[in-house]
Amino acid sequence: MLRAGIGQTPRSLHSTRHFSIATLVWYVRIASVTSAFTHLWIQVENLYSRGARSFAFINIPPIERAPLFIEQGVNTTVAIKASLADYNQQFSRRIAQFRATHRSLDQVVLFDASKVYNVLLDNASTLGLVNATGYCQAYQNGTPSPTAQLAGCAPVSQYL
Repeated sequence: MLRAGIGQTPRSLHSTRHFSIATLVWYVRIASVTSAFTHLWIQVENLYSRGARSFAFINIPPIERAPLFIEQGVNTTVAIKASLADYNQQFSRRIAQFRATHRSLDQVVLFDASKVYNVLLDNASTLGLVNATGYCQAYQNGTPSPTAQLAGCAPVSQYL
């Protein structure tokens, strides 16, 4: 499985919950599209040259719906949504180009994480998730098990 963008942001963006939206939009739009795609396709070509013929790619889910961005307001979520839509479209085009220029491929799949996460978020209560747009601070460093429940929080399994 190959993914682009998720987990490939600078450490400085992970070190704080608050940073300039201009910084993130710049990173998603410029650095991710140029740098992440360049590095990703170097890896893909390397795998292909070593005999890989089946590839599964995952696009970026709707992170504008994450608590971090919701807290920053509508302007932030609108900007992130537009940038990610552009990014995911470019990602799809790169995959199509890869298919077109490598005729000996067996299977190339793009898993649409964006679509799946939107369905999950849009139907959270039906799926038994008590909190799809927030978080419990007690869980910020993880939990000892997938069924843990810490004081003041719903069970971790009920969060998306």
